[in-house]
Amino acid sequence: MHEAEARIGKVEFVKKMCVACFDWTGPLADEYEAVLNQLSLDGFSPVDSANYYAAKAARGYMHGDTRRRHAYADSARVVVERLARAQPEDVYLTARLAFVYAALGRGPAADAALRREAELRRAQGDTVGLRADLAEQSARVLMLQGKREPALDSVRAMFADSQWFFISPAEVAVNPFWAPLRSLPGFQGLAAAR
Repeated sequence: MHEAEARIGKVEFVKKMCVACFDWTGPLADEYEAVLNQLSLDGFSPVDSANYYAAKAARGYMHGDTRRRHAYADSARVVVERLARAQPEDVYLTARLAFVYAALGRGPAADAALRREAELRRAQGDTVGLRADLAEQSARVLMLQGKREPALDSVRAMFADSQWFFISPAEVAVNPFWAPLRSLPGFQGLAAAR
């Protein structure tokens, strides 16, 4: 990762390698905000532009900037709703809808999208995604809604799944998105587990 970053530069690295994971906490963690601010929408596909907007909305959330969070979440919503209408069976787009609705403060719509994601995963026989992916998505949506205790329960469910490896307790312990959980009783033990 460091070699690729050095070869093509930090901005292109994030654009090419981490477009779907804009909350990157790897080699670029210290510089992520500056790199994200240097990105433009040039060359992004529609799905990736939704990720770009969602990343900006998540950064607004992490900085307590409600105006920024809502502005970027609404831009993501416009893109994702259009894509989801064209591909109503796409689990990823449904999950992204849950995130942007939650970022906009539209709790019932976010919850409906999470239920739809679960239905799609069941229909597609995706038992791993039904457990851990949905637990992670639920945790993120709950965090955006300010529901810390239920979010922590979802994080517990995510870590209880032995097949889940996308987010580690160490990542949750340092990623600013999860910072509101750190003051809850039981978080330290959870972060140290596994």
